[in-house]
Amino acid sequence: MKRLIDKVHSKLREQTPRQPQQQQEDTSLAAQLPSPLDIVRYRYHHGVNLGGIFVLEKWLYPSMFDPSAEGDSELDAIIASLRTSSADATLLSWQTHWATAISDSAIAHLAQTLHVTTVRLPIGYFTLPPFLYASTPTPFSAPNLTAIYAHAYPALLALIHRLHMAGIAVLLDMHALPGGANTDAHSGTSSHRADLWTSAPHRAVAKHCVSFLATEIRDGTIPSCAGIQLCNEAAYDAPGLYAFYDECRAAVTAIDPTIPIYISDAWHLAHALSWSAAANTLSVPAVAVPCPIVVDTHRYYTFTDADRAQTPHDIIARIPHELHEAVASTGDVVGRGAVATVVGEWSCALDTASWARVSATDKADLIQAFGHAQQTAWQSRSAGAFFWTATKERRELDGGEWDFSAICAAGAVTAPDHLTLSVEVVRARLARAASLRDGLKTAAVAAHVAYWQRTAPAAVFEHRLFGAGWDVGWADTVAFFGVPVDGRGSGYGWRGADRIGAVDLWLRKRAGECGGMGGERGRFVWEWEHGFRQANTGAERVLVFDEVGS
Repeated sequence: MKRLIDKVHSKLREQTPRQPQQQQEDTSLAAQLPSPLDIVRYRYHHGVNLGGIFVLEKWLYPSMFDPSAEGDSELDAIIASLRTSSADATLLSWQTHWATAISDSAIAHLAQTLHVTTVRLPIGYFTLPPFLYASTPTPFSAPNLTAIYAHAYPALLALIHRLHMAGIAVLLDMHALPGGANTDAHSGTSSHRADLWTSAPHRAVAKHCVSFLATEIRDGTIPSCAGIQLCNEAAYDAPGLYAFYDECRAAVTAIDPTIPIYISDAWHLAHALSWSAAANTLSVPAVAVPCPIVVDTHRYYTFTDADRAQTPHDIIARIPHELHEAVASTGDVVGRGAVATVVGEWSCALDTASWARVSATDKADLIQAFGHAQQTAWQSRSAGAFFWTATKERRELDGGEWDFSAICAAGAVTAPDHLTLSVEVVRARLARAASLRDGLKTAAVAAHVAYWQRTAPAAVFEHRLFGAGWDVGWADTVAFFGVPVDGRGSGYGWRGADRIGAVDLWLRKRAGECGGMGGERGRFVWEWEHGFRQANTGAERVLVFDEVGS
């Protein structure tokens, strides 16, 4: 995945609509094809969380908690172990857990059988080298704890490289931050406080951790990284939340502005989308463009009184209406800014109160219907989704509703069709797309020009930009789809194809990279965007959905 794409590509030809003669090629409007790392970051993420490995939760790994542990968090577990065992025994226990929580065969199963493209990997600030936090008072800064956690970062790198070798990318999720981004035990402690937001020293540690990760990603120490998530499930209306996001984004941008930054929606998706759209404005040509922002939202239907009061049928009926804010926010990068949403956590779990409202004999079918409804919504309305979770002990206790492998085996969750295509089918669809390309472009350009001649006959346009955008949109869609067979990636032998997931963000990036749209032409970048979107839709009809030319 780290090999650079050959930078010599034939330039895309541009024709002025409604003129019969061949136009001279405008190389200023061309763009190089996406790199393998671009595809890792902007494709649709069919993902799963690796919960409980580097941030312990008792319900996931009860064996890591001595009976004397006073709570359900990582801190409770490590303190109890040090109290009842030697430091050497505790270190061995933690190192064994980090190394074996997910086996090589389990990783291969995720990649080769379940077609996972990306994992969301929860980590804590204490997973990173202690120099980042040891001088700041935090529960994990004590010397007896840093002596243990000094071994965590090498274990993290080892796991990331194992995933990379299997062809799986990683989204690094700062799940546990000093002081806590929320009041839950998965923030690393059982303090039930979210003090990150009111502590400048804690926020400074968090920013240092994010900057450290950005440097490791830029330098290649961390390969195949889809992005950095700044925090997990931020407390609703947390004071200074978006100022924190701004500070961290600026720090990462100064290191590597290409790294996508994921933010928690803090249980207010509409507000997060509005903020991210303003943050992801289009710059043409691209000058000092900051890191792209992706919004992470979580979807569970088991924790609230309102959920428990509903039957499984009622809850399933709600799913097609989810993420409507995300859909309404996308589709106009020039006018509103770019928006991308991922469902960072979801499951097939419902509360026992909901299950009590139906016959037990219907449960298996309803779990399958619930899973299908969710994956249909996430695949059509988001840039990716990550099931919670792939790693856990005592899987039989919850009927598999939190267990990715079990839920996939039951048929409740399946990979998107494009990820299951054979190499032969991928090649055949690429060939068919190539044969249809010129005709589809001619029709699209003619329709665009005709529409505006009817609608605004006296207005001035730059229809060449529509054609240029169409060329890039088509080439990029083909490049994402064809990466398994064109030699630009590695570890793709068991997966069929990729598709652009974060379309708005990718379009923002590509418009900035294509020269020739500054000055007077800048008024017509919207035509480039329209051309790109029409080509992306048209190419996906041929390649992904097999709707044209079959």
